[in-house]
Amino acid sequence: MLHSELVEAVREVVRSSFAELAPERQVTLTEHILIRENVYCGRRFRSNHLQAVWFIEEDEIKIYGPEHSVVRVLCASETVSMVRREHTYAA
Repeated sequence: MLHSELVEAVREVVRSSFAELAPERQVTLTEHILIRENVYCGRRFRSNHLQAVWFIEEDEIKIYGPEHSVVRVLCASETVSMVRREHTYAA
């Protein structure tokens, strides 16, 4: 999988998680690239009062609630695989 496809799959997982956690709000993502010690290490997504951080090395997507507490932790590779299977079945 190309990195651009991986990023798009992670975006989709984050969007659906945000929609599930706050169904009363429209999900409009902002996205920031995370760099640590000059090395690309993930992305941060925000929408309204929710935020998610994709940690590439840890293979995790952490979803944070309004109080900045972790409300969900997802294995990035597993969720991306699920997204790919859903797209395959839909085609």
